Amino acid sequence: MHIDWKDLQAVEALVRTGTLAGAASELGLRHTTVSRRIDRLEDAIGTPVLLRGARLRPTAVGRSIAEKVDGMRHSVAEIEDLLLTLRRSREQRFVITTSDILLPLLMGAIAVAGLEQRVTVHVSDAEEHLDPGHIDFALRPSQEPSGSLRGSRLGRARLGIFRAVHDRRAPCPWIAPSPELRSRHSLRWLRVVPRDADVAIECGSLPAMRDACIAGLGRAPLPAFVAAEDRRLRQEKRLERGPPLWLLSPASRRSDRVLQAARSDLIAALRSIKIAWA
Repeated sequence: MHIDWKDLQAVEALVRTGTLAGAASELGLRHTTVSRRIDRLEDAIGTPVLLRGARLRPTAVGRSIAEKVDGMRHSVAEIEDLLLTLRRSREQRFVITTSDILLPLLMGAIAVAGLEQRVTVHVSDAEEHLDPGHIDFALRPSQEPSGSLRGSRLGRARLGIFRAVHDRRAPCPWIAPSPELRSRHSLRWLRVVPRDADVAIECGSLPAMRDACIAGLGRAPLPAFVAAEDRRLRQEKRLERGPPLWLLSPASRRSDRVLQAARSDLIAALRSIKIAWA
């Protein structure tokens, strides 16, 4: 009998979170994928692990599987990190994480540094741990390095209020950030949009706000590196005190010469993109 570890993880996550939606969110999957993995495991072992009804409830077998998987999870993660480290050391590849907001800046720097054949990029707003063998670098706003990290402060991001070149309305309505976007500590500068402003549209991401600007729906605060060189947009006003951006890496890998050379190249490339910095 072959049992897939991913199917066991699906059962553990569902038992712990209590819902398909919760398990899917934790595993970064669609809820239909989680359901399919559980169905596959039940077919393999020939017994149900969940009782279906108005509310999903684990069977005794499901609870037992979840308990044992929880105990194995740390060991499996260590094995996965070990294998990933060995593979990447052979390939001399680096993993970098950043948010969708900073992705254009990172991609530009990767091209300037000539690292594209050696990099894997993870796009996430989650602050993933920079563990050796998992994440090598992180490009993040407003993040002072802790004792387990080393960091290079790149500078403050240049910000402005932009609108479409063909939009000549006066006054011009705002493109507003969603409450979740406005609440992020690193995006406090979005509060330049008054809460009682005349709002044309509300967006849940900076790329969406930029696209709304391009479409001529209104004006919006944006980082210069996503807007200033776009000929479809014009800057109406420059904003002060953009967020500081950091490139972080694990302090435990200071002796890794290949990693440090890539780090230096990436820092130099990021700083060379003059339009990004205040």
